[in-house]
Amino acid sequence: MLVTDRVDRIPARLVFTTGLDPFQLLVGVTTGSKATHAAIGIGDDQLLHAYEPGVLLESRDEFLRGKKQTLVAEFAVLPDVTDGIYEALSHVGKRYDVAHVIKIGLLRLLRPFTLRLWPEREDRFTCARFAMLLDPYGEAIPEWRDVWREAVVPADLLDRALVGPSFVRLS
Repeated sequence: MLVTDRVDRIPARLVFTTGLDPFQLLVGVTTGSKATHAAIGIGDDQLLHAYEPGVLLESRDEFLRGKKQTLVAEFAVLPDVTDGIYEALSHVGKRYDVAHVIKIGLLRLLRPFTLRLWPEREDRFTCARFAMLLDPYGEAIPEWRDVWREAVVPADLLDRALVGPSFVRLS
């Protein structure tokens, strides 16, 4: 359900970072992007994201300093995605999908063959797939309608945020 002009609207941000952990290095090499991690920013200093330990809600400072992350870009999400934030919050504690990272690499490498590998796991996430919980089908964020959800990476979301009217760059 998409609701506009609501009193209890939760402003959201997309936060893109990079770091030196093995998965981020793999994402950077395979996509050629500076952004190797995507997170949902809520409130003044909270990040909601899928990272190697699983889906976490943690302080921005704890993540950036504690995990030695560098901020690449941050965008305010203009449409109301409050329902997506509540959906994302309901997944805190679920597992990070390490196997899906490998699947994404294979899908992107073999895309011309349009093969389907193992099925999606609804209880595990990668960072970009998790960030898309804000609006999984592009109902509020039209720039996301054509995103290849099965193989989405942070660069896909960053590219759309850079040019789309649904986003305002903050840093």
